[in-house]
Amino acid sequence: MNTKEDVTWFYSSIPPNGFVKVEYDDHVLLSQDKVLHMYNLKQENSGQYLCKVGHTVMAPYFLEVVNDNEPIVQASVYVSFYGIYN
Repeated sequence: MNTKEDVTWFYSSIPPNGFVKVEYDDHVLLSQDKVLHMYNLKQENSGQYLCKVGHTVMAPYFLEVVNDNEPIVQASVYVSFYGIYN
């Protein structure tokens, strides 16, 4: 069974600039059920997110922050099984 420590999230900006490991802080948290929670989103948070559980990489998530001047109650992400360019 995988543990919370087996879950790693990666981020790449749009346009793609390579993936970096997501750093957790007061605004980016990993919950007990291994879900990435992000608060106080800014436009620089827009991009592609990948979750790696153990040795398995999940389908990418794409997040676009359209207007960071208005409060966001909940954001829905687009999941693609083919990638951003398909």
